[in-house]
Amino acid sequence: MDKVFDHPELGPVIIRKRTGLRRLSIRIDIKKRVILTIPYAVATAEGLAFLERKSDWVKKSIITITHKIEKKTIFSPETEFFTKSHRLVLIPESRTRMAVSIDADSLTIRYPESIDILHSEFQDFVRTAVEKTLTLEAKTIIPPLALAISKETNLPFKNISIKKVKSRWGSCSAQNNLNFSIYLMLLPDHLIQYVIIHELCHIKQKNHGPKFWALLDKLTDGKAKLLAKEMKNHSTRYF
Repeated sequence: MDKVFDHPELGPVIIRKRTGLRRLSIRIDIKKRVILTIPYAVATAEGLAFLERKSDWVKKSIITITHKIEKKTIFSPETEFFTKSHRLVLIPESRTRMAVSIDADSLTIRYPESIDILHSEFQDFVRTAVEKTLTLEAKTIIPPLALAISKETNLPFKNISIKKVKSRWGSCSAQNNLNFSIYLMLLPDHLIQYVIIHELCHIKQKNHGPKFWALLDKLTDGKAKLLAKEMKNHSTRYF
């Protein structure tokens, strides 16, 4: 059974005694709880001494995790999370392994009811499933949309690729190949269209100079700067 030690600086520390372990370990979960795991044969006092030696590292790790959590979605059965075409559904069941199914309008994850959903293993599993869904959506939606806009604007591109990129929404190569991030599927429709037009403008203008913005403004009915500003309210980092 877990015990809780009230550390004067770190706050409540969950102490877990486990058989079959050889080493002491410390981790911080996504609720910023400090979890000290101690081999069954090791005295609790020795574990607490180990925690004390690592207290500076724990403090820094809590700060780091806090920053990450503020930018990420924490998934639970109560989480309302939607991609462009799918709703995330999390179902606890009497089972031993997690399972994923993707149908026309939902991404369903069934998982053992005994699992700690705040553990990084569960959260990472859900994120991987969401990314798979985003990839399927992006490959279905973006190419035909880009082709239609390309024909309408008379800005032909060579090839198009969809990738799991968090650093940028899209790009246009010197060879006029378009690249788009799967995370576009988390944006409203008008912003997806804006990103595609933005990259198509690079077919003619390879930089972000005045001529580029003039072309982009023309193709967005004078809303280029407004749409660019709106894009700043969205980020792949929260996911």
